[in-house]
Amino acid sequence: MDLPTPKTWSNDEVVTAVDFNANIRDPLRFMLNPPRVSVWSDTATVAGATGTFDLTGGFKMMTWNQVKFDSDNMFRNDNKLHVSTAGVYEVILHVEWQYTGNSNGGNRYICVNRNDIGTTGAFGLATEIGADMIYCRPGLHEAQINHLSFHYQFNEGDYITASVRNTLDAQLATHPTSKPQSLTYFSMLWVGRGT
Repeated sequence: MDLPTPKTWSNDEVVTAVDFNANIRDPLRFMLNPPRVSVWSDTATVAGATGTFDLTGGFKMMTWNQVKFDSDNMFRNDNKLHVSTAGVYEVILHVEWQYTGNSNGGNRYICVNRNDIGTTGAFGLATEIGADMIYCRPGLHEAQINHLSFHYQFNEGDYITASVRNTLDAQLATHPTSKPQSLTYFSMLWVGRGT
């Protein structure tokens, strides 16, 4: 999607239909329909416990196979969200986990990476642009949810991936069985031109 460039008008300039279309209609269409995408998966991601708090290991890339919406071919069935128009985007990764009363407790991690050509998506990589961790207390039947929302400036051609990690010795998968699978999702929304 092309990002419109505002026109500076001059005194006594004759305005044509082409001017109105290029400088009013097209920017308005863009603002009413900005680049955006949201995906989810009907298959849980299993992130096995490692029994250690080593932040560089045990991550599992998340896979996506369902589209809630995609205005600009930003999802291409490769588990990545692609940037088709440069600018600032709001990025959201929301992960709900299976849970029962776990006796030991542990941590759940999520991570978003930009242009990561690897397959681990671990914390601390040079490509990391956002991360979240929650501690799950032992023995409690409570919701276990990671939610990450942030703004980031991207270039056209960039892409992002999501990964998860779990240190609980049970409840290894995303997607609570009693809830809709679409509650775990990955989204991008264009919010501004950037610098």
